[in-house]
Amino acid sequence: TDAGSIQWTTTTLGGTSEFVRSMLAAWIVLTDLLTVAQDWDFPMFEEPLEVEVPVKIAGTFSSSVRCDCIGKIIQKLPKLSLPSCIESVMPSFADLHLSINGKWLTYGPLLGVMVIDLCCAKSQLFYDPVDYGQYVDPADSRIYVIVDEAYLAEAYEDGVVVKPEMISYSARQTVTLS
Repeated sequence: TDAGSIQWTTTTLGGTSEFVRSMLAAWIVLTDLLTVAQDWDFPMFEEPLEVEVPVKIAGTFSSSVRCDCIGKIIQKLPKLSLPSCIESVMPSFADLHLSINGKWLTYGPLLGVMVIDLCCAKSQLFYDPVDYGQYVDPADSRIYVIVDEAYLAEAYEDGVVVKPEMISYSARQTVTLS
C-alpha cells in the first residue's frame, strides 16, 4: 500500500476487523458482568450480619458515604400538587438521605461502565455508514465521508437520514472521482 494510506481491515499487529472489534466489546461486557456477579452478596451487596469488624472505605475511617443534603435541595424546589392519596403515602423529603456502603461504592461505577460498554458494543454491531454521512465503494469496500455540509443538510433532518438515496456510491460517484 501507499505510504500514509489507511487499511481498516488489516490483520497485522494492532489492526482488527469490525467482527473482531464487536467480539472485543462483547468480551469486555462479559468480564464486567462476571466481576460484579462473582461477589457473594450480589445483587444486594449487603454486608453479612456476622461480620464483627465493619468494612471501611479505602482512605477513610467510614464504612459508608452519606449525603443528607438531597432532601434539603428537593424541599427548595417548587412544590408539585399531588393527589392527597399519593401525598399521604409518600415519605417526607426531609427524611431523604443517600447512603452508599463500600460494595456499592466499588461496584456502582463498574455498573455504569457496563452501560457504556454495552453502548459501544451496540454501535459496533449496528454500524451503518449511511447513519454517519458515509458511503461504501462497492468495488473495494472503501468508506468515503461526505464533508459537504449543505449536501448533508439536504439528506439529513435533525441528524436522521431522510433521503438515504443521496448517501450512496451511485449518487456520489461523480463527486468521488473528481
